[in-house]
Amino acid sequence: MRKVEQWGKTDVENPYFRFDEGGVISGKPRRGPLLYGMALHSFVFLRTFSLLSLLLLAPMALAGEWIEKFYPGLEASGKVTFSPTGYRGRQPAIELRHLGGAQKFGVAKEVTTDLKGVVEWTVSAQIACWMGGRAGVAMEFFDDKGQSLGIVDGRARGVWNWKRASWSFTSPKKAVRAAVHLLSLGKGSVNYANVNISSAPGVDVDEMPIDVCAFPAAWNKDWNGGATDMLNFSDAPIPAVFLFKGDPADVREASLELYVPEPLTLNGAYCPNAELWGEEKPTSAVPDVLDGVQCIRYRFDSPRGLMKMRRYFDCDRLFGVAAVIGPKTQDGVLTGIFPIGYRVLNAGRVGPTRRFDMSFRPLPKGIQRSKNFLCYSWNNQERYFPPTLYARSMKAYAAAGLLSFRRNSHGCDDFPAGRRLAAQLRMDYPETIFAVGIPDFWWPGQSRLTPELRREFGVRFSTTIDAAHEHRNLICPQFYKTHAGFHRHLRAVVADILTTAGAQDGDWVTLDQEPWGCQTYCFCEACLKAFAEFHHLGKTPTIDEAKADPDKWADFRTSQSLASTRLVAEMIHDFNPKLKVMDYDYILKYGDEAAERAFRRNCAKDALKNESWLDGHLASYYHTIGKAAFDAMRNNARHLKKSYCPMAGMSGYGGYLGPGEVLTPKQFRQFVLAAFVNGCCGCAVYSGVCFDGRILQALMEAQDLIVAHEHLPWGRRDAAGVVATSKSPQFAHASVLGEDGKATVALFNYDDELEIVAEVNGATHKVPPNEVVFLVLETAKAEECRK
Repeated sequence: MRKVEQWGKTDVENPYFRFDEGGVISGKPRRGPLLYGMALHSFVFLRTFSLLSLLLLAPMALAGEWIEKFYPGLEASGKVTFSPTGYRGRQPAIELRHLGGAQKFGVAKEVTTDLKGVVEWTVSAQIACWMGGRAGVAMEFFDDKGQSLGIVDGRARGVWNWKRASWSFTSPKKAVRAAVHLLSLGKGSVNYANVNISSAPGVDVDEMPIDVCAFPAAWNKDWNGGATDMLNFSDAPIPAVFLFKGDPADVREASLELYVPEPLTLNGAYCPNAELWGEEKPTSAVPDVLDGVQCIRYRFDSPRGLMKMRRYFDCDRLFGVAAVIGPKTQDGVLTGIFPIGYRVLNAGRVGPTRRFDMSFRPLPKGIQRSKNFLCYSWNNQERYFPPTLYARSMKAYAAAGLLSFRRNSHGCDDFPAGRRLAAQLRMDYPETIFAVGIPDFWWPGQSRLTPELRREFGVRFSTTIDAAHEHRNLICPQFYKTHAGFHRHLRAVVADILTTAGAQDGDWVTLDQEPWGCQTYCFCEACLKAFAEFHHLGKTPTIDEAKADPDKWADFRTSQSLASTRLVAEMIHDFNPKLKVMDYDYILKYGDEAAERAFRRNCAKDALKNESWLDGHLASYYHTIGKAAFDAMRNNARHLKKSYCPMAGMSGYGGYLGPGEVLTPKQFRQFVLAAFVNGCCGCAVYSGVCFDGRILQALMEAQDLIVAHEHLPWGRRDAAGVVATSKSPQFAHASVLGEDGKATVALFNYDDELEIVAEVNGATHKVPPNEVVFLVLETAKAEECRK
């Protein structure tokens, strides 16, 4: 081993990079709250994958205290490289290279100094970003119990060549430790060198322990020029959701206050999570003034969401207050922009009053809704309307065709609100398709196992993780595949979920079937023996020997994953053959052998082989938008024979989406239409909560175009005799031949600013930015195409 220079002077402990002679980084991770917290996240959320984290539960130590940082729930694939001479050929540097999936990953280092009071931090570094890369620094803070107080993201920056950049952070009063994250926040590569971490005492302000934020207004600023606002419909109001952030232990006589100006009123409020469902009744409603505007100030004492809040705002689980604000007259038509104020109170203290603008316009009239092209929502919490609000508010979602959604099982808890909503929707909208969600994160756990079953199944519920050779509380994949007693238990669990959810013929059952995650595969003796048998090796290898050929190991663990998906799918079909089993999976570039191999090394799923026992695919497009999404839909929908439903990520930057992954309403409209013309059975949105009216309106516009063209056989193959070209790399098209012998062509412009000029069979057509143009033309090869 040899030492290289220390990179960056700092007032906190800073490690050396250590390389062996082959350039391989070594070092053992410290067991601090950062590492344990990341291991816990990886254990609970089993979706994250990366090339360098292959087969690991805990992140791998890269150099001293720096460890890889892949965020839970983000399907990130990236490569981390340290070089002793990477900075101008003279000094150590780190390179983060994005390979696919989510645009957020990096390395993290725990600050070892014990913090006291508020601390102001400055993190600076020399950065260089190439091929579209973006640099960003974040800090995570921990309390004295090692629990995360949240992650603060710094601004993303793109610099072509080496330049000094700095980020500032303030640690909360409760923090005793901190961690610095050096991140890649775009495609391409990011390089860091001469990192400096400095700290100084901050102003010790008595903080409010509870924060509140309004969604979707807080997310919308990422695509509407920084304005914090939302669009609502005067005759079909949709909710604004107020989420809380903090520690439930700090709650002391807490309240939420909403300022609603004239001529609006609070039509109703409720907790938007099915487990806590119930109307939230204001304890007071008094006249007040906000920014010179007469308002009614509504107060909610001890709303349910306060007792389930987290230390960060989480788009995926809504524990807060969903407030339906609209005109005072239920059938009134209102147009205008109105300020909405909100704040939280706790232990006699009043938090800052925040504001956002709520715009109103009437629900568009005459919108047609396809009954064949499904619009599906992965979550549905914001639609657990109290009965008094259901009829009005559902009109907006129904007009957009966003009727079908997933009801999570969560261990088969009883959801009265979900059953009520499902029964009402089945009656009012017969075309609605429902989905019973069976998430992956509890399948491998023991939450549904009685003590008797645990004793019967025994130690085979321990999974060995390769790096640390530690046992984890997961079901061994071979046990999952082969144990008849466990299969009987699993069959009973599946039947219980489907019965309680009221699953009916034609309903979807959506799996998120990655029962051991992408880095958490088992290396116990049984799995190593099965690996040897799978590849006819003749002897059982060691863990290191099994890892030596990553492609062989990928093939083996994919076979384990396929077996688990098949097992659950067949149990569902045995329960009711008319249920449709859909599995959540990923985009794969079929036909590109290197890309397919790299994917399977990271994610043990094979959608093609799964098709034998599945009825369809819900494919993650959270991190693939624009022209790339169009191309991926065409490739995947044509290789997979079963129903294909691409799923867009709907959120703002800082959650599971990177800076370049947040969809504008126009981009979402294009996404829906791209799914349609590429022969998909529909489209889906994740997480499917906190919809802005502009998103719903974009979906309504897409529905209109779909209804006008859905009689045509889109996606089977391009119509012969149609030649469409453009000089723009942001151009895409699809064509199809109708029974009348005419070809319909869809021209897509994926440029945000520039008009595209396209030639179609010699004629010139202009396509505005972020628009789709449908053409109908004669083709000389109509007869040939019909054959």
